[in-house]
Amino acid sequence: MLFGVPPFYGDTPTETFEAVLRGNLKFPTRIFRSVSSEAKDLLRKMICKDVSRRFSAEQVLASMGH
Repeated sequence: MLFGVPPFYGDTPTETFEAVLRGNLKFPTRIFRSVSSEAKDLLRKMICKDVSRRFSAEQVLASMGH
């Protein structure tokens, strides 16, 4: 979303798919060094596996001051 790479990683396509299913986001420093902790936190809230805790579009906009 921020650098053209997904925040889910695995050594194989199967491992990557399992990371997606688990909601296991990773932000490797070498790629996401210039991304603020606030932006990464917002991504975690937007991609949260638990639907009841996942941010809605309205919550995303509100967190950005809109």
